[in-house]
Amino acid sequence: MKNALKAIVLVPIALLIVVFAVANRQMTTISLDPFNSDTPALALSAPLFLVILLMVILGVLVGGIASWISQGVVRASARQARTDAAQLRRELQETRLELDLVHRQQAAARSTALPSQALIGREVA
Repeated sequence: MKNALKAIVLVPIALLIVVFAVANRQMTTISLDPFNSDTPALALSAPLFLVILLMVILGVLVGGIASWISQGVVRASARQARTDAAQLRRELQETRLELDLVHRQQAAARSTALPSQALIGREVA
């Protein structure tokens, strides 16, 4: 099921990328020299589709990194909440064990006290 959904989504996207690449094959020059546009010191010639696709990939990476950094506070608070929850679970388990021990001691005290009280009651009568 998952693979079928992936295919339904990814195949059309791949076809669009191929069509885009075939339609934009012309070479273009990318200049990295802002001061000399006639004869740039840093220039790169590449097909237009490659330049555009690389810029899209770079944009996705930069956006993902920016999103990851901005969500740092949320991740830290979630980590703290997990730590607090684990500590509370441990405390609850310890409290349950202590309560169980108290109940057992009370039950043992009651079971030892009942026969002696029954004997005392018979002697008085």
